[in-house]
Amino acid sequence: TISRWLPEAVARGDDLRARDQMMTGALTAGISMKGGGAADHAFAHAVNALFDVHHGVGVALFLADAMEHNLPHLPDRFADIARALGVRSAATDPMTLGRAGIDVVRSLVGSLPIPALSQIGVSADDLPALVDKVQADGFHLGLNPVPVTVDDTRRILRAALARS
Repeated sequence: TISRWLPEAVARGDDLRARDQMMTGALTAGISMKGGGAADHAFAHAVNALFDVHHGVGVALFLADAMEHNLPHLPDRFADIARALGVRSAATDPMTLGRAGIDVVRSLVGSLPIPALSQIGVSADDLPALVDKVQADGFHLGLNPVPVTVDDTRRILRAALARS
């Protein structure tokens, strides 16, 4: 629902059907998280706190990165996500399908007016403070299905900053 209706709702904020579908999608996503979130939320909270960025923007900035981190450990789950996102592929390998799903997520976020890290003021000098802030979010990192080490955090932040 979200992948279908989010671009529409952003492009035409007065489209009540698109907004209704997004409301349903957001509610469903929230319920499915069971009050949590995971690594993407830990990264989002770090940029939210240090750069006064809206929570949804922070999550969008790191969602695909967190998915990539988790993919090698949960390929079947990410293959299911890819199928739910409408990925049609002759490939049956869960890793290949999972990567395709992550590409869809990255493309969706890229199609929206989401600023890059550099556009919100993040520079390489900020990485140590961001690493500390992410690692301090034990609740959300604890909900991630795969451990996120300090080195993982640094790698994910550097990759996100390099794209911006």
